[in-house]
This record gives sequence, structure tokens and C-alpha cells, in this order.
Amino acid sequence: MASGDGYVCIESDGHAPTRDGHDSAPCAVVSTLVRAFGETVAQCRDCLVSGDAPHPGRFVAEVRARNRRARRWLSGVAAVTARQFALAAAAYPDQILYEYVEEQIDGT
Repeated sequence: MASGDGYVCIESDGHAPTRDGHDSAPCAVVSTLVRAFGETVAQCRDCLVSGDAPHPGRFVAEVRARNRRARRWLSGVAAVTARQFALAAAAYPDQILYEYVEEQIDGT
């Protein structure tokens, strides 16, 4: 997950099936968090949202806020989502790798 002033990018890649082929608890947690993020940001009229899910287990979404109000809103959504992913990774450290990158407005 990366975020900066008015910008958030979230990427998820991988599956963690159990031996019987069902999704594992860590996979279900990540899938739920990614879906909740996508559905939440899709409701923001003042945000430009683009994304792709080219195959099972792969998801990329980029969100750009169009104004100050949307930047504040997106910052809050990003903070909650980041915390949720950090908690999930702490609960399943062997199955979930979580990285958070804060970027400056110039993309550094």
C-alpha cells in the first residue's frame, strides 16, 4: 500500500489455499480488506478510481482525490485500511506480507 497527498495505491497478489483447496483465513482476511477498500473508494464522487484484477489473487487500485475535502476523506480511509492490513499481517506473519509506503506529492 502506498499513499501520499491525495493519492492511494493498494496492491494485493497471491492466494493462500488450504490443502483441501479452500481459501485460508489469511487469504479471506486480505480479500475482505481489499474488497472493502475498493467498494468504499468507489463511493467517493470526488475521487478518480482506477483498478484491475487480471486474475484470481491479483488486485491493483489507484485513487486520486480531486479536491481538499476528498483528500482529507481519502487520508482517513487510507489510515484505517493501513491499520487493518497491519493488524492482519501481525495476526498471520507467516502468510501475509504487508508493506506501507508514504510518498511525497512528487512521487518520491
